[in-house]
Amino acid sequence: VMLNEACSSGCGSFIENFAQSLGYSVQDFAKAAGWWQKAAEQGDADAQCSLGLCYDFGNGVEQNLAKATQWYRKAAEQGLAEAQFNLGVCYEVGRGVEKDPPKAVEWYLKAAEQGDHCAPLALFRCYNECIGVEPNISKTLEWSLKSSEPRIKEEWMKEAKADVKSILIRLAEQGDTDSQFELAWCYEKGDCVERDLAKAKEWLQKAAAQGYEPAKQALKELEEEEKQPQE
Repeated sequence: VMLNEACSSGCGSFIENFAQSLGYSVQDFAKAAGWWQKAAEQGDADAQCSLGLCYDFGNGVEQNLAKATQWYRKAAEQGLAEAQFNLGVCYEVGRGVEKDPPKAVEWYLKAAEQGDHCAPLALFRCYNECIGVEPNISKTLEWSLKSSEPRIKEEWMKEAKADVKSILIRLAEQGDTDSQFELAWCYEKGDCVERDLAKAKEWLQKAAAQGYEPAKQALKELEEEEKQPQE
């Protein structure tokens, strides 16, 4: 199933995880369709998204991709990130709607802005494969850094190493904490740039000052190492 496959690319089985997060088995999730129908008709965004999933997969109702998209849209327009991502998938692959990759990217961006954990990986793939967008290596790097799949980021950065340094520096100077943290790592390891622990620490401090937790932890570990007596 396309939606399930899209979500499982780094995010696990969405339909199963979503059901479990609500305290349902997949079977009970299907039985709940009737209740979600009532709540969805009253405007509840979570119920609308859940009902969309039921129609998408034929759980508790007859499968109807057009109705699935209809309920995703209602929830997405109310600002529900999960529904925005699901609607993006529908537009990307033409599931229940006419295929429209640029519109898919629009919905992925809306979902990502609200912290949906699947959307950054989808956006990385769109920019990397030019799905609905023009080639943009800066955006590709940006979304690879925000992706929940470190393997994706590492593999892509190896391929694009010639351009990574200048893009990372530019994004870091603009205040992007993911880029600041990644640039610090590059300086620490000598990857893409000449090894420079002072600069690594400087970029960690910049990211930590903005509340970026991984940078705070890395900075703490680096400072503890500096206190260790030299052999």
